[in-house]
Amino acid sequence: MSDFFNGLKLLLFPPKCIRCKRYTSPDDCLCDECRELWEREKTEKCNKCGQMHSRCSCPISDEGSRVFGVFHLVEYKKDTVAADLIYKIKDGEHTPVNEFLAAELYERLKDREDFAQSLVSYVPRREEAIKKYGSDQAYELARALCELCGKEVVCLITRKGRLAQKDMNSAERAKNVRRSYFINESSREKIKGKRIFIVDDIITTG
Repeated sequence: MSDFFNGLKLLLFPPKCIRCKRYTSPDDCLCDECRELWEREKTEKCNKCGQMHSRCSCPISDEGSRVFGVFHLVEYKKDTVAADLIYKIKDGEHTPVNEFLAAELYERLKDREDFAQSLVSYVPRREEAIKKYGSDQAYELARALCELCGKEVVCLITRKGRLAQKDMNSAERAKNVRRSYFINESSREKIKGKRIFIVDDIITTG
């Protein structure tokens, strides 16, 4: 019976590309043309290291940082496929976009030994934003990634601040991070001696 209803749903609400609204296959959130644009965005050069985004793992510049690097897929810019995908998951429409982005991330990470042995966590969204949009996009993305690699999402970070990072400059963001994000006490034992991959939808200052 479920197959019947799924078929009926596809007839009544055929899947469309999230960017251009052309009809697409049930398993795709992008049409062929927009997927080609996405692949092109991945081959653009990172403005920090000069490598293609699909190969870049820029290190963090802070000397005291214990962060190994940042793995990203594309540069976030206006009027791009990347921007449209991010807008969708921020607005709570996280399926199948999260599955698509998680698959792209997994493709980058699956052959890394350090990823295979790591924990996966995420940067939590403000409570006000979760209530407004109905979901935490970074958690949903981390969960979709963990489903692909057989891991469990570790809720490592608690967010207590009410201010939105997007409205701040770099210095203000850094200051806000220190007073807004904290390690969950219940997770401290889990993370001792572990490498952790922290998932977020956008990296601005890192």
